[in-house]
Parts: sequence; structure tokens; C-alpha cells
Amino acid sequence: MITIKNGQLNAVTVECLKELLQKDVDVSLAFEVTKIVKAIEEVMKTKEEVEKSLVQKYAKKNEAGEFIKPVDSEGKELENQIVIEDPEKYSKEIGELYEIENKFDQFNKISKDQLQGVKMKAQSLLVLDFMFDL
Repeated sequence: MITIKNGQLNAVTVECLKELLQKDVDVSLAFEVTKIVKAIEEVMKTKEEVEKSLVQKYAKKNEAGEFIKPVDSEGKELENQIVIEDPEKYSKEIGELYEIENKFDQFNKISKDQLQGVKMKAQSLLVLDFMFDL
């Protein structure tokens, strides 16, 4: 069984999995990793929907219902940022979301033997630690 927290589910994780698929691996491992990628992407979609709903819930909005952006010392809006009305509650809820564990009973951890001869970056191995039985 593979267990992964929502906080570990992100684009970097999927990219590392896809990196593994680019390697010369056994067909059974490639098939297993492909199934894992698809399962993780489905859970990520749900996690992202909940993240968006939390932003909608806590973001400060103007009369038109648009997000209010913070401004710098010169009064210029800061791009890709929003004002959160209750940062403490937002942080608590987003933290709870990221701590939720997803259990994939249908998948077994990848063994050291299955990875024999496969070369990967140490950083990728750290990201994918949840799926290896080393």
C-alpha cells in the first residue's frame, strides 16, 4: 500500500513520476507507475478544488466580488497575491487539508530490486520517497 499526504501531491511529484517513466524500466514497473500517476492526478484534482474553495471562503473581495490584491509601499498591486480576511483560520484549514493521508491500497511500494540499474536524481528520489520500499 502507498500512503501520501495531500501536501505531497503537487506538480513536482507528478513530474518526478514522469521522469521515472522516461527511464529504461521494466514494463511491469512502467505500467504500475503509470497507474499511480493517474490515481494521484485524480486525487490532486480534488485537493485543488478544495484549495480553491478555501480561497473563495477566506479571500477578501470588493463589491463586484473580485479578489482584493495587496499593494506595495508605492500603492502598486502585487500580482498573483490576494488578501486573506482571516489568515489564521485559512492557515489552519489549509494545513488540515495538506495533512490528510490518501491510501492507495491497490498499489505496492516499489522495491529496490525493481529500481536496479535505474538512475535518478537524489532530489526526485526524496520527492517520491512515499512510494519506495528501500
